[in-house]
Amino acid sequence: MLVGQISLAFFSYKKFSKIFSGFNFKFLASKENLTLYISLFALSLFQSSSAYIFSANNQYENSHITIPLVVVLLFIAPLYEEVFFRGLVYGLIKLKFKNETIICYFITTFLFCLIHFNSYEMHQQLNIFISGLMLCLIRERTGGLFYPVLLHSAMNFLSLVMK
Repeated sequence: MLVGQISLAFFSYKKFSKIFSGFNFKFLASKENLTLYISLFALSLFQSSSAYIFSANNQYENSHITIPLVVVLLFIAPLYEEVFFRGLVYGLIKLKFKNETIICYFITTFLFCLIHFNSYEMHQQLNIFISGLMLCLIRERTGGLFYPVLLHSAMNFLSLVMK
């Protein structure tokens, strides 16, 4: 399954990177991008810690942290999910709703939440929804997928650390 996900992510990137704008991994080191990234990282830290504090059932509570789990959560899942959701899905929705960025954010984020259905508590779903909106915003503002992948990895790291 993991090999399939990685293959799909790279196929999608290769196939659609020339069609959709922002479907790239450009690192745009502007002061505005770095400020946005740091601000959203701080917000995600606050969200993750508040979700952990109020959670009666932490999703990693009974699992052991292993090297394969860390590799998947910090590298593979963020890359795959960002290429798929903020690259392919967002790109397709943006083609349909050209100037309706907010609609694109919400549809992409709703679909992103659907794959994270393992968090049944309302505050966890809200955390995932807000995180999805932040990832869409940073993708749109930076024009690429580098920062969303980095932020997604950082959020997963915080989730592991707060176990």
